[in-house]
Amino acid sequence: MSNEKTADDTANVSDGPSRLGEGTTGEGHFDTGTASYPYRVSADWLDLINEDREPTASMFYTSYTLGDSVDAQRPLTFLFNGGPGAASAFLHLGAAGPLRVRFEDDGTVPAGPVQLVPNAESWLPTTDLVCIDPVGAGFSRALPPKKGKDETVSAAPGAESRTKKAGEAFWEVGKDLESLAAFISRYLSLTGRWLSPIYLAGESYGGYRVARLAKILQGSRGIGLAGVVLLSPAIEFDGLMGNDYDLTHWVETFPAMAAAAHCHGRAGSGLPLESHLEAAEAFAEGDLLRLLVRGEALEEAERARIVESMANLIGLPTETIAAKGGRIGREAFCRALLADQQRYLGHHDASVTGVDPFPDRETHGGPDPVLDGQSPLFTMGINAYLRTTLGVKTDLEYDLLSMVAHKSWKHSEPHIFDMELAAMDDLRYGMALNPAMKVLLCYGYYDLVTPYYEARRLTRLMKLTDEQKTKLETRYFVGGHMFYARHESRAKLAEVIAQVCA
Repeated sequence: MSNEKTADDTANVSDGPSRLGEGTTGEGHFDTGTASYPYRVSADWLDLINEDREPTASMFYTSYTLGDSVDAQRPLTFLFNGGPGAASAFLHLGAAGPLRVRFEDDGTVPAGPVQLVPNAESWLPTTDLVCIDPVGAGFSRALPPKKGKDETVSAAPGAESRTKKAGEAFWEVGKDLESLAAFISRYLSLTGRWLSPIYLAGESYGGYRVARLAKILQGSRGIGLAGVVLLSPAIEFDGLMGNDYDLTHWVETFPAMAAAAHCHGRAGSGLPLESHLEAAEAFAEGDLLRLLVRGEALEEAERARIVESMANLIGLPTETIAAKGGRIGREAFCRALLADQQRYLGHHDASVTGVDPFPDRETHGGPDPVLDGQSPLFTMGINAYLRTTLGVKTDLEYDLLSMVAHKSWKHSEPHIFDMELAAMDDLRYGMALNPAMKVLLCYGYYDLVTPYYEARRLTRLMKLTDEQKTKLETRYFVGGHMFYARHESRAKLAEVIAQVCA
């Protein structure tokens, strides 16, 4: 791959030397096995400008355009991850880009060293790509006010700590969305891509961003969307965390637990996964809901029958389920299912397990086998790719998942009763505003963080017209939160993306 600078590269949208480093442009090609594709790549910073024409943040991106020159009317997809505080490296090097980090075919992390390999399932044959790192993630940083005319952030002592402090202004639900909207609008202007069919793709909290941006971009920015892709999305936050009094979380999570128990041979013996999940979903909508609603008012014999059925579906002892009143939390389930093997299930992909280093302690004190296990893979992969392969020059650390941003994230609303985080209304608004916009929801069966049953429930409540229903598609994949780590699911996802962007 060549990474030489080209003066006429329209994909490079920097207004000049970046405050945070030196970007790069180059060319490459990848082979899908049936065809070879040349592409142009640009990795650089784009400054957000306030009303006083002063830069407030410098957002890092990596863009790909197919062919030897830019086709201004080709589909263009902006993609980002979630967290909040996560960089785009997961989707970039896991699913969409022309190169990816190598996983085993079943999605597990291989033994080192980390390898970057051609991605035959890249989305690039279908759509040009812009991988965005939100402010505070990756190499993106907020810019503190300038003290002097010639001062630059990268040259000043303590610059990283000052940019993190300045980043707090962007670590808020509304400000974050506005920064992404501003980036997209500015990018389209600087690259001449206003006539391209525009798509958004976001994973996890990035899915929440996509749903909200479907309204913001089209309603406030005048940017029509050809389609939106929500991968393992957190759309309605009321279902993400459970308590003693709610219903949604427990109902939505239960079928994913049943999927995990089936995967590990603890439930549904002899049944295909689909049949086991049909039974689990019917139970969640019926007996489980009855148990959760009636609680101790349920007759003892009826309670015992429901608990027994629940145990058969998720593979836990009846005593454990009865003691919890049917409210089995993620951590309790992940620790209990394979406790006899001293194995702990991953929250983001319960088909993946790791050793529980402290099995005799009351709470789990070990790493998550998925999120913690994959972090070195993506961190080393993205640093090698950007710094060595592409030649990006910066002193900044690439924050794969900024815990500073994550822990500082805020939600500012005018009244206490407006505090609920929800995005489905905005998605429905965007669909009403643009009846031609396609919507794709993607979930992994073994994801306990954003469980697949959320889509089953929410899509039934959207009050869509028959025409709108033809524009919305829900797909389920073998795997967890990042189901594209598995070869089969990554290939299936690429096929679905090609259909959506057609």
